[in-house]
Amino acid sequence: MPGTNEAFSRVKIDAQLKDQGWDVLNPNAVRFEYVLPDKTKADYVLCDRHGRALAVIEAKRAAINPAEAEAQAKAYAAQLKVPKDAFQVG
Repeated sequence: MPGTNEAFSRVKIDAQLKDQGWDVLNPNAVRFEYVLPDKTKADYVLCDRHGRALAVIEAKRAAINPAEAEAQAKAYAAQLKVPKDAFQVG
């Protein structure tokens, strides 16, 4: 069933964000499938109370090398002008 794994991952990530105090229902705080200036899409963009990007989350299948996701997320963060001291892989 296409999309099932993605939907399951989204549920898990949403729960983890909620556990950390993020309001995933507030589009000013958590943006999903956010279209970037170069027309690519970030899976998640976390924003401050003024709507400025603070972090990018790029979800990947377990079979994908985490370094690939890290490079992609950093490129997205650079487009969004996320403060460089906020870059972290976890």
